[in-house]
Amino acid sequence: MKAYEIHDFGKTGKLTLVDRPVPTPKPGEALIKIRATGLNARDLSIMAGTQFGHTIPPTHIPLSDMAGDVIAVGNGVTNVAPGDRVTMTHYWRWLDGAWDESMREEDYAMTLDGFLVEQAVVPAAALIKLPDSISYEEASTLQSAGLTAWHAVVEAGKVKPGDTVVTIGTGGVSVFAMQWAKLVGARVIVTSSSDAKLARMKELGADDGINYASQPEWSKTVMDLTGGKGA
Repeated sequence: MKAYEIHDFGKTGKLTLVDRPVPTPKPGEALIKIRATGLNARDLSIMAGTQFGHTIPPTHIPLSDMAGDVIAVGNGVTNVAPGDRVTMTHYWRWLDGAWDESMREEDYAMTLDGFLVEQAVVPAAALIKLPDSISYEEASTLQSAGLTAWHAVVEAGKVKPGDTVVTIGTGGVSVFAMQWAKLVGARVIVTSSSDAKLARMKELGADDGINYASQPEWSKTVMDLTGGKGA
């Protein structure tokens, strides 16, 4: 099967296409055909060798997010079956409950190979089945940017109807944060240095947009838009 390895990406900005043997799932594991993956800021840092102080070997496979099909399962796997459409988070041990620092030890694209590969073996317990209504491409954006924004808006921020939320910039996390905030009934003010991006964010549901390049004291504009209440 084909896979991309980092090699000297930090110097050249290029990945290296290689051949690798198709892995075989062991008990408790599943073999996945990767249908879609996505690029995050985290992934660029990993490929450049600047993430969390880890030493990344040149043969490392990058990219943290994925969606795909179950091809085969090892002994004892009952939660998924061949043919299932699935996804998972790169911190595969964080299935529920509070975060534990030991979960960093098994991190796909960081301490384990990532998903810029045709097929990958993963722990079956980490897999989530995809509903028919979501595509592979859509699902492959949720694990990093989507969940980071969900945690910020819903879990930590506890945003509620009537609140005002300001998102900084129009990267993946900010776009998801805007959508989650609108989902729970908040007003959202988006900032960007691009009027075109602000227009696109309004198409996606943002209530107001501020160009921080042309309005460097944009916080005052936030106060004006909220009648002095702020966000």
